[in-house]
Amino acid sequence: FRSTLGGTNTFSGGLQIRSGTVAVSTGSAGTTSTLGTGSVLLGASSGSADATLNISRTGTFGTPITVQSGSSGIKVLENSGGSPTPSIAALITLNDDLYVRYTGGSTGGFNIGNSSSSTWLTGTGNLILDNNGSGQMSITGVNSGFTGDVIVNSGRTRVTSDTAVSAANTVAVNTGATFDMSGRTVTVAGLAEGEVP
Repeated sequence: FRSTLGGTNTFSGGLQIRSGTVAVSTGSAGTTSTLGTGSVLLGASSGSADATLNISRTGTFGTPITVQSGSSGIKVLENSGGSPTPSIAALITLNDDLYVRYTGGSTGGFNIGNSSSSTWLTGTGNLILDNNGSGQMSITGVNSGFTGDVIVNSGRTRVTSDTAVSAANTVAVNTGATFDMSGRTVTVAGLAEGEVP
């Protein structure tokens, strides 16, 4: 199933997506959208259902996201729009793997973080990036608390700070994909070729 949330969402508490897709339908350049005053809990703590948060609008998303462990289903942050590249300007806690996907087939993508001096990623789960268009994913920030792997399945992923990834992370790049260090001095645990289905 798919649910869509529009308008200004200032409800108290957070939002848990245990299965299906919740889409955020509001947002524009220079604005920050949120889903309540708490966090988005992505995925269930048991079972096998997939869970997706879809953000396909330009602008900044400011609600923290916690990727839940326990379920064998995949947890997805998706942009299915044409050219928008939303920025996630809140902490993403990876207790399990997170698939970040752009499926719009154009110039869009995702920005993980919007400041090179803040922390945007933490946790032990892997970050798995897919982009089927000509745009790019970007990762910035000081993410020393993130100890999972970065897996670039397709498209281009760019780091825009020296500390976006660290010696705690192995970076795996699938054939045809690109990991762009954009002139940064980046230290990682290792480089590998690989793909996640």
